[in-house]
Amino acid sequence: MKFIILLITFVGIHSLKTVLKFGGSSIKDIVRINNVGEIIVNELEKGNKPLLVFSAIDDTTNRLLKAGKESVKNDNFDIHDIKSKHYEIIFHCNDKKLEKKVEQYFNEIENILSGINLIDDFSSKTKDKLVSYGERLSVRIISSYLNKNFGLDCKYFDSWNIGLETIHDNKINNEVFNEDSSKVLELNQNVNYYLNKDKIPIITGYICKNAGGKITTLGRGGSDLTATFIGGVINADQIQVWKDVDGLMTSDPRKVKNVLPVPEVTYEEARELAHFGAKILHPISMQPASKYNIPVLIKNSYNRSHPGTIILKDRKNKNLVTAITSKGNIILIDIISTRMVNQFGFLSKVFKIFEEFETSIDVIASSEISISLTLDKNNLDNKLIEKLNEIACVNVNLSYSIISLISDVSKSTKVIGEIFQKLSENNINVDMISQGASKNNISIIVKSEHENDALNLIHDIFFKN
Repeated sequence: MKFIILLITFVGIHSLKTVLKFGGSSIKDIVRINNVGEIIVNELEKGNKPLLVFSAIDDTTNRLLKAGKESVKNDNFDIHDIKSKHYEIIFHCNDKKLEKKVEQYFNEIENILSGINLIDDFSSKTKDKLVSYGERLSVRIISSYLNKNFGLDCKYFDSWNIGLETIHDNKINNEVFNEDSSKVLELNQNVNYYLNKDKIPIITGYICKNAGGKITTLGRGGSDLTATFIGGVINADQIQVWKDVDGLMTSDPRKVKNVLPVPEVTYEEARELAHFGAKILHPISMQPASKYNIPVLIKNSYNRSHPGTIILKDRKNKNLVTAITSKGNIILIDIISTRMVNQFGFLSKVFKIFEEFETSIDVIASSEISISLTLDKNNLDNKLIEKLNEIACVNVNLSYSIISLISDVSKSTKVIGEIFQKLSENNINVDMISQGASKNNISIIVKSEHENDALNLIHDIFFKN
């Protein structure tokens, strides 16, 4: 590996800084980790300087959460499967120091589980600390494995040791990275120090610490945000997110026949698709990439030859529709003012109630005296409905789905016309339609029983030929 680096230096190849993020399925066993090693070697042979972000190995995070929940009422918790999964990889590392650290971590995990059982409580603070061990184990084990078996020069970091810090964002009620200039400078200097020494930093994904030293988590999809945030801070040339799918498809292959790959989308389109159900990237993770205009490449670690999907500022492909996605388990709420005319401030009153209950709205259509909107079923609060009934007549309709199309805004009339004609021919009623402020998204609401049929019919309109 040192020969590769020396050769690159000799021939004067321009080094690109790349951030590579790998999800749990991409590092779930020896075979997959060997595949990751080959991807990294390929980056080095191109003359690039890679930085890696890892999730926990396989489904370790979910298993730790399950163990924590079970420990509340059961003192016979079992993490044997978690241990076995990790020790299978450690066996190939021949690293005594690593073995000692891993044993320490598993002892700490068992102590936490015993504590949960003792106090009969699984608080959010304890939950964050417990699941943090998944990524802390993965970066140490995989770093050792890659150094031993691929001759790489990897150095692992818990995110807080490289300069990352979280703060709580009350607007989204979640942890986000501290973008204070001093913290950004610290992160940039630390990362570039190791990259300039031809080392490969390996950093934990969705775990971090706040200014008080408390372990925090960024929520699901947080590893994507870590990758794009670091990429933005160090001005990376490209961010690669390695998953177990061939990038973005024209729709969900589990619901729609004959889907096609989507070679490129814009940041805004990717954000809309992610919000409405596409398994591409967490919507928040698009912000750093968009802010610093860094291309994000979605690749399949199980099918490396597939070109994947590139996310960038502008795209060449101007199809009528780029992709179609859906989101089930939706409630449609109709809110009608009790005063039929001159209802000044009606919309403001409704939105203040939703703000009071910290409830997010997916899709909305409104007039002076009425509003139709959708909520995720899990966000429905009966007290919210009671409060709305004080100012309006409220109808709650269950079992709906949102179907969203990312389309060419200049031809939205044509898109909507073709959708309504096709669905009408097949006796599928559209209960609501909305076009987002971004003008990239057209959303329709249908009964959940019609979701798959509607998806396939609409997909055939725009992609069959």
